[in-house]
Amino acid sequence: MGYYQKGTAHVEVEVIDPVDYQRNSVAAPAVEDGKPYRAPEGEDAERLPANTFYQAGAFSTRAAAEQKKARIVRHTDHPVTVREGRGDGRALFKVLVGPLADHTELVHLRSLLMRTENLKGFVVYD
Repeated sequence: MGYYQKGTAHVEVEVIDPVDYQRNSVAAPAVEDGKPYRAPEGEDAERLPANTFYQAGAFSTRAAAEQKKARIVRHTDHPVTVREGRGDGRALFKVLVGPLADHTELVHLRSLLMRTENLKGFVVYD
C-alpha cells in the first residue's frame, strides 16, 4: 500500500454502538428463593470459599505450564500447582495459585503477579 513511507494515510472510521452491536440474549440473573442477596459482614466479608484459586494460565503442554509455575513460585509463598483438564477434547494444563483464604490475599496476589509477571489471571473455584 505504501502509506507507511509517507507517515499518513486516509482511513475510514466506523463507529459501533455497543447497545445495537450485540444484543444480549442471556436472561438477567435471578435469585432462586426470591430473597435478595446479602453480602457477608464483619470477618466473614473478607473470607473466600475454601476452593478459591487464582488461575495464572492454561496451556496446551505440561512443559509450558511448568515453566509458568516456576516463574510464579519465585514471587509467592502460596502453593502453585499444575492441574490437567480437558478443553475441546484436548489436554489443558492449568496453573493455579492457592487456595486463597481471603479477599486481601487475592488482591495482593493479583497485584504482585501483574507487577512482576504482567499476568492477568482470574479467580476460579476448583
